[in-house]
Amino acid sequence: MSSLPSQPASAIDVSGVYAAYQRQPVLEDIHLSLPSGRWTAIVGPNGAGKSTLFHVLTGFDTTQLGEVRVVSFTVAQTPAPYPAMIIASRPLQMVLYKPELLPAVMDAITEGWALGRRAKTLIAVHWEEYWEKPLAELRQEYDLI
Repeated sequence: MSSLPSQPASAIDVSGVYAAYQRQPVLEDIHLSLPSGRWTAIVGPNGAGKSTLFHVLTGFDTTQLGEVRVVSFTVAQTPAPYPAMIIASRPLQMVLYKPELLPAVMDAITEGWALGRRAKTLIAVHWEEYWEKPLAELRQEYDLI
């Protein structure tokens, strides 16, 4: 009699997750189980919620300016030409429609960049090891406050 290989324990199990922005549902009844001891990538189109972890850790909200802050934070953590082009184009895109937003956009870029430079790198951290740790402790440990 052969036995089946044992399944690795789950690092993350979520069930029935729901999220909404401005009362508009964007995630409904999501179920997910991620195994421990493995690398897992969350892939999806723009707006699918992949950057939510960085929003939670940095404390930046999910408004357009909060997203600019997260992108700036990410560019500061991993400088590369493509993300830098994105951050450089954001003020131009926004001010073409609303020129009065330029100061707020530039402040958001500056704030995200400064936090990204000051914080310990968040890239390639094994987050599954930290799920039980309180957010306040994680933010302090990674210099995100």
